[in-house]
Amino acid sequence: MGGAYKPASNVEQIINLTDKIAMIANAETADVARAYYTQFDDGISLQSLSTRIQWEEISKTNPLYVLYMYGYWNSHSGDNDGDGYSNKMFDDKPLLPFGDTIVMDEIEKQSGFDAELSAETISVVIMWMAMTTELYEAVAFCRDGTTNSDRNPVDNAAAFWFGSQTDPNMTTGSSLFAWAARAQSEFTNVDIGVNEEMIDMLSSLQESYASCKTDTSDQRQDRALMMKTDVDYTTQIMIVPLVQNFIRSLASMSGMANQALDDRTNYLILYSLMVLPLISI
Repeated sequence: MGGAYKPASNVEQIINLTDKIAMIANAETADVARAYYTQFDDGISLQSLSTRIQWEEISKTNPLYVLYMYGYWNSHSGDNDGDGYSNKMFDDKPLLPFGDTIVMDEIEKQSGFDAELSAETISVVIMWMAMTTELYEAVAFCRDGTTNSDRNPVDNAAAFWFGSQTDPNMTTGSSLFAWAARAQSEFTNVDIGVNEEMIDMLSSLQESYASCKTDTSDQRQDRALMMKTDVDYTTQIMIVPLVQNFIRSLASMSGMANQALDDRTNYLILYSLMVLPLISI
């Protein structure tokens, strides 16, 4: 395993978003959680990671996002409209910001507000997908020769994963790192963990991205293809905790009392929304 990932660009905005998720996990009411979710700081909010997505950009950059849109559109909550994506709907709302639709449904669900579940929903629906977009943008930036801009998508992706994480053994907190560690802790005989793989892959992508800055045009095309392969693998690793939580949610429902079963069902719904679209496709 390589050394710890060391981001070189300004990623405080993203880290602050992870801290807001921690605040949502401790919110006493849905109104408080919604306020943290929609609050803008330095031009960004948790909600804006979903609602400010543009079809022209996401369709060219993040293939995983498009796969999810297709899965949701074809689900029982989609409208299956045969026209263009701009007209497609999911859960009676525009399809493109599907993450925000899922989060707002969770925060405002009739069965009552659940602070921890709302926070986890934001982590795995909003932050997780925003990170995949950053990874695929790194490939596009390398290919197009725009790596010398102030924006470093690999560092941003790392900030989405680690947040303010400093303890490599930490399983508590609202970072995706801690979330993946908690998911792994429910399984035995795991030789290589998700976080160890993520550290290796992000470190490798950081090196590749830095090399793109001095590559010729032809070299950039070749390196971008290699980065695309690494990003595809990295996103596959990121799916592992989704599947682990899906399996755990199914297994933990056996023999539960009604109230506990209702609570666990909500987690199963969340992870079904993140796993089943990929299976259906």
